[in-house]
This record gives sequence, structure tokens and C-alpha cells, in this order.
Amino acid sequence: MPGESWHPGGVEPPAPIRDDEARDGVTTLRDFLRIAWRRKVILIICVMVTPLAAGFVSMRKPDTFEASAKVLLKRTDIASIVGKIDDPTRATDPERDSLTQAIVARDPKILSATAKELGRTDPDATGDLLGRSDVVTEDGTDILRFVVSGEDPEAIVDEVNAYADQYTQYRSQLDTREIKQTLDDANGQLKSLPDTDANRGIRESLQAQRDQLTTMLSLFSARATVVKEAGSAGKTGPNPQRDVL
Repeated sequence: MPGESWHPGGVEPPAPIRDDEARDGVTTLRDFLRIAWRRKVILIICVMVTPLAAGFVSMRKPDTFEASAKVLLKRTDIASIVGKIDDPTRATDPERDSLTQAIVARDPKILSATAKELGRTDPDATGDLLGRSDVVTEDGTDILRFVVSGEDPEAIVDEVNAYADQYTQYRSQLDTREIKQTLDDANGQLKSLPDTDANRGIRESLQAQRDQLTTMLSLFSARATVVKEAGSAGKTGPNPQRDVL
């Protein structure tokens, strides 16, 4: 029609931005599409190169492995075994107790003892093991799972087994510390108290207390036990497909 211009393909070109819109900084979707079309080559290169670069970097990473060991938290009813002894753990929610023990297991003292057992004496040994390990609970169970990752599969198997073992020893020390002290006091009194008719009643009472404490000591010494050691480590990385996606 008169006054109209013709364009190849019969497509009307996008209307130019009016001066008042450009001046006010108004940008429409059409403007974004126009800019994207002009920069399409750059956008295509970015879309293709970025995942390829991620995959290349991933493939150059060293292999990483993970090993785990399991510890059972025992909840023995000590009161029913010993008799007339209050077991402070009876009223504890099992899930809460497991979460608490998972936190306790991250104590640097345990990790330091683990590193020492493995023959590591460098100052960064504890921090290194702390950064490569974790302790998690298994839902619906009294199991703690100890996990260690690293680049040497044989080394991390030794590390996670030593870590789980050191935790059980540390737990035993915490649980029995007061019992041992009380037992030592009872033995000390028996040793210092003359064995006479006048002291017979006191000595019998102390001997009964000592027997109860000895039983408690045995029970509290095994509140955490390694039930599954790591036998091998599984490969966890690198994973180029995951990194690319």
C-alpha cells in the first residue's frame, strides 16, 4: 500500500525505541530479544564452552574415595541389672542421645588420638582428619556411621576404623570416670578400716557398694561398640557427568 515499506520475508522489523523511552531507561522484552539476537554467537559459545570446561576440569581432578564404619550405641537398663541404681540414660530420648553422641564424636581430642594411633605427628594432622571426616546418625537406629574421605583408599580405611575405635574408648572413659572414682574411694575406705567386730557392719556395706560399682563399671565400659569396620573404600569422584550438568 502507498506509504508502506516492504521487507524481506514480509516481517515487520521491531519498532525503534522512542526517544522518550530511551531517555527514561525503559527497556522492553523486544529490546532484550533484539540484543540477544545480535549477540547470539557469543551466547552459543558460552553455552557450549562452559560445560565442556567444567568437564575438563573435573577429569583432571584426582580420584577421591570414601570409607565408613558403624558403631552401636547400647542402651542397657542398668537399673534392672544392678538394682536400686538410677541409670541417667533411661529417660533420654534415643534419637536425642544419638545426635548428642554424634556431636561428642567430633571432639578434637578423639581426632587427635586417632591421628596419633595412625602414627601422624604433624601439627595439621587433627585438622586434616577433621576436615575429611564426619559422623552421622542412621534414622530409626542406635547406629553412628563414621565416614572418612581422601585420595588414598587404603589409608582412609585405616583412618575410619581407628576413628570409630577411638570414639568407643573415649565414650567408655566419659561413662566410667565417676564410677571409677567412687570405686577407688570405697576400696580406700575398706583398706583403711580395721577388720573388727565393731566395723563389721560398715565393712559389709562398703563391700556391697564396691560390688555394685564393679558391676556398673563393667556395664558402662561397653556402651558403644564397633559393629562394622570398613573393609574397603568406594570411589566418589571425580564425576564429570555430574559436574557438567
